[in-house]
Amino acid sequence: MGFELRRCSQHCPVWRAIPRGSNLCRPPCFPPHFEKVPDLMDRFFSMIHENWTIVDHPTWIAGYALWRLNWIHPFVEGNGRTARAACYYLICLKQGKLLPGKKIVPERIREDRKPYYAALQAADKAWDQGKLDVSEIAKYLERLLTGQLTERQVACSNGIRVAECIPSPFPT
Repeated sequence: MGFELRRCSQHCPVWRAIPRGSNLCRPPCFPPHFEKVPDLMDRFFSMIHENWTIVDHPTWIAGYALWRLNWIHPFVEGNGRTARAACYYLICLKQGKLLPGKKIVPERIREDRKPYYAALQAADKAWDQGKLDVSEIAKYLERLLTGQLTERQVACSNGIRVAECIPSPFPT
């Protein structure tokens, strides 16, 4: 049956979007048991909702979402893509608009995954010690977002026509 599921996941795009109904992950990924996923997702959304107006940092909540969705692993396939998309959505939502830049944060993560994996592992390590600490992920996202916005600002200063040149959301 496992072989059939893997074969189907390669050929059936619909399969990639369905919730995980079994433990289909290979090491080094050790997600929670699939029966815990609904409760963990409920807690995930509650954490974001309850902290939305409390946390002022522009990438902390997005960093939490990036880490926690990867940790929960709610889908059979596409968990990383979903986590990166949710992360970027939350960054933009926190700023109140889609942010400018030719190469957006999820694309920048894909280009160089080593710091991404290191930041996720740092959050995992903190979690294993009973702490919630996504500061490494938040700093990593800051660098990527600054790169995205700086690219846009350089284009503005070089006379390239852009819809809007915006300041960085990070305090100086």
